[in-house]
Amino acid sequence: MNIKEIVEAEKKNTCRINLYREGLFFRAYEASAFALCSFVHPFKVIKRQLKVLNGEEVAYVGFPASSEDKYLNGRNIIESDDAHKVIGLTEPIDLNAFVEWKKGIELKESTQTGSMTSNSTMPESAGHIDAGSIIRMVRDFNVANSTPMQCMMFIAQLQGKLND
Repeated sequence: MNIKEIVEAEKKNTCRINLYREGLFFRAYEASAFALCSFVHPFKVIKRQLKVLNGEEVAYVGFPASSEDKYLNGRNIIESDDAHKVIGLTEPIDLNAFVEWKKGIELKESTQTGSMTSNSTMPESAGHIDAGSIIRMVRDFNVANSTPMQCMMFIAQLQGKLND
């Protein structure tokens, strides 16, 4: 599933926690993130505006897949495969409480946008590549807080700078 499909599905979600495997982590988005924080563990929540969703704000949480037993042991797992797990809830998600919870989360600037618009941009001179700028861009890019897609786009942008 892509992020558009996940967010669309979460708009209708009232009774389960959807966890998506993304690399070495499980992530929960929107109402599932709220339910995971409310019923399982108070994870650190991230809220970002996504260009692919026309600037819509998306809240999500995650935990390492290696900690699956710690957080999911004894839970009512109703679906499970390599890419997706579903935890059934005994009580419905309070969507009004979810909306208030989401409003209270500080919006985090996209890692990629922050790295690309800081002082780490390449000079415009044709045919001249400043190795120091490339190194600074790589050093400033926060891989730990970036999605796989953001990492891929960062590499593509670096390649574009090197090929200009």
